[in-house]
Amino acid sequence: MFKYVIAFLLVIVLCGCFLAFGRIVYSKEVDPTGNYTAIVSYEAYFSFVTMSPGSSGDKAGFVKIINNNGDNLGEMPVEMLQLSRVVWSKNGARVPMIGEWNFKKGTCYYWSKDGNTKIIC
Repeated sequence: MFKYVIAFLLVIVLCGCFLAFGRIVYSKEVDPTGNYTAIVSYEAYFSFVTMSPGSSGDKAGFVKIINNNGDNLGEMPVEMLQLSRVVWSKNGARVPMIGEWNFKKGTCYYWSKDGNTKIIC
C-alpha cells in the first residue's frame, strides 16, 4: 500500500512540474496566404505569479512561426506579450524592434536585449 501512495504522489509531482514548466498559447495568427502561422506563447509558471489587474500582457513570452507542414521556422523571445505583434510581408514576417523571418531564405534572427547583437533563431 505504501508503494502505491508513493507512486501516486510521484505522478502528481511530475504532472505539476510538467504544467508549471510547459508553455501556454497566448494567441495564434495566420498569415494572409494561409501558409504560415505565428504562435505567441508564455511559460506556464507565469500563471501562478501575481500581477496587477490588466497586466497579463506584461509577461515575457515567445513568438514562433510554423508552416503548413508543422515545421518550426524559428522562435524568438519577446520581453512582453503585448510587443508580439507580427507584421507579415511578401517574403516573411517580423516583430517590430525584435526580429524577423525570411521564408524564401529560410532565415530567422532577433536582436539581443542591448540591440547590438544579431542572434540567429
